[in-house]
Amino acid sequence: MKNFKKSIVLVVPMFLFALELSAQDVPQLSQRTDSLIRSHLTPRQDSIYNKRKEQIHQQHIKLEKHYRAPNVDTTYIQRPKERLVLRVIDNMSVAAISARMTTQDGLKGKFETEGDFRNTITFGANYLGIGLAVALNPAKIFGKRTSTEFNINKYGNTFGFDVVYLNNKSYSGEMKYGGEKYDIERGMLSNKSLTVDGYYVFNGKKFSFPAAFSQTYKQVKSAGSLMLGVSYNRSNLTNHTVSDDTEEEIRKISTHQFAVGVGYGYNWVPTRRWLIHGSAMPFFGVFRHNRLYIQDRKEKMPYRFPEMQWVGRVAVIYNVKRYFFGVNAVFNYFNSGDEKQLLIENFKSRTRLIFGIRL
Repeated sequence: MKNFKKSIVLVVPMFLFALELSAQDVPQLSQRTDSLIRSHLTPRQDSIYNKRKEQIHQQHIKLEKHYRAPNVDTTYIQRPKERLVLRVIDNMSVAAISARMTTQDGLKGKFETEGDFRNTITFGANYLGIGLAVALNPAKIFGKRTSTEFNINKYGNTFGFDVVYLNNKSYSGEMKYGGEKYDIERGMLSNKSLTVDGYYVFNGKKFSFPAAFSQTYKQVKSAGSLMLGVSYNRSNLTNHTVSDDTEEEIRKISTHQFAVGVGYGYNWVPTRRWLIHGSAMPFFGVFRHNRLYIQDRKEKMPYRFPEMQWVGRVAVIYNVKRYFFGVNAVFNYFNSGDEKQLLIENFKSRTRLIFGIRL
């Protein structure tokens, strides 16, 4: 019982303060709960209890001051008056890999593969800029998962980034080589990749990425901006059909690329409730370390300038009172090599259906 009271002294003030902030329609609720708890505390515990409440209150004042700092042009961008944003997100993603090649004998070949469609459900909360999310993967629950994907996203008005890790063993498709067609079945190819891309927005006081992608801001007037970006891609594509007695067949393709880019984004606000976003950024490779693993030896991968990457984003958001719903998508494309010898192309897309409420 003593430990239980000690926990109350430490934890309950946080709960009560959050209740006071969010339950504005029932202000008596937190007061009644507060009185009930304090009636079971000793004078010393009551003193500690009040001290904890005051500390939390001061921290919250600092947090909200930072959250609502006047660092944007409110003619174009505004913070919602509500402090809490709750979202349910349906995440859908797909990855594809293709290649074109020409041998020294002049034989041409190509293959096209696509991984399984991935779907997860995310439940997220954001309070004054501090977010927490939990994802549910139906395929994992039913034991059908053949790939792993991990995403970290940070969308700010000035800076932002996407980090995507993918370990995919579900690719399937077909290959054409020397006039013959071959099926590529699941399990023959696998790919482990890490993609990191970031942006800097020049007109971040008027143009808001979060309005389209995290809903922690509202774009109230149309605006656009020039952007700078950096990108890093690392990929290991493995051919699992190669045997020890196979000669001159590629076992693995390893690519490391660093690129810089310039792009443009625009938020169109046709009416008070609608937001339509579009942005595109081409990247040009400035560093590469690409290798072919053929049996037990390693070779440099063919290269032809320029090696290109693209990142595109689109979104449509509808706001009505405290509610919002919509869709956004991010597309990543990059290539490696020389189309006259060997060119590898990677494509990834992520689409999100969003429903949320602000409290």
